[in-house]
Amino acid sequence: MGCSPRQVLGVVLWVCLLTAVPASVQAASFQGLGALGKGTSKATALSADGTTVVGDSVPLGAGTRAFIWTEAAGMVDLGLFSGGVESFNAFDVSGDGAIVVGRGTLATGGREAFSRTTAGFVRLGDLPTGTIRGSAFAISDDGMVIAGQGRNAQAVPVIWRDGVTTPTALSVPSNIVAGAMNSLSADGSVGAATLRDATRNIAHRWVSNEFI
Repeated sequence: MGCSPRQVLGVVLWVCLLTAVPASVQAASFQGLGALGKGTSKATALSADGTTVVGDSVPLGAGTRAFIWTEAAGMVDLGLFSGGVESFNAFDVSGDGAIVVGRGTLATGGREAFSRTTAGFVRLGDLPTGTIRGSAFAISDDGMVIAGQGRNAQAVPVIWRDGVTTPTALSVPSNIVAGAMNSLSADGSVGAATLRDATRNIAHRWVSNEFI
């Protein structure tokens, strides 16, 4: 049985579209990165050049560990800093893959934000009036701006700038009772956040030091 002109045209268009897609896209596939200690793993962020992946892995019989993965070294445990840390989470990585940010959960129940380079950990602390309940969720490409959550009376959105290890609480609308900065633009000038009023969470954008 012959093909109608419409069927022939459809086949021709499908072939043209397929051949127009770059070969690298046609051949794209998932690459398994493994896990620490034969456990499970979760990827949370990728460097701008695509060469570095960070995330969390739970080795068999152990707590959560933050990892960094590169083609050359594979998956590497970022280790722990002192102070009775039970678990580590990596949430983001700088554009060149050199700085990882995240959170360590302490045996006391507190949480402390961190950044890490090849030189080791930098503990980012928390707001002076609060308990240690910090988390670093995002970092700019150049590593000079880190954003996340700190705590005073409530959990609040914070940033760390220019290597300073004490966060700055961001001004929020008067109806907001809690929140966190979740993501940053490449240059760190714009952020995405979740803010909570008395009844619900609402997504916000942070621009020029203001939430809109």
